[in-house]
Amino acid sequence: MKHKDLLQSQQRCKEMSKQAKEFLDHYTAEKEAEILQYENELVQLQLYLDQVQKDVLSWVRKCGMGRGRSSRSGTGYIRG
Repeated sequence: MKHKDLLQSQQRCKEMSKQAKEFLDHYTAEKEAEILQYENELVQLQLYLDQVQKDVLSWVRKCGMGRGRSSRSGTGYIRG
């Protein structure tokens, strides 16, 4: 190969490397945005779960469940 051919080949390699880096940067940015979206969704779901758990506990307390009451016993306490 001539010196000119080597320089052209080197230039093509540099251009291809630059294009590959740009593609990788774009791909990485897309995936980071996607991950952030999923993380935000997980936070929202966790907040929703926390609220539902609080609501259930409140409902259980209001209904008097979980205090040893039984629908079978007339006194409202489990007989043992």
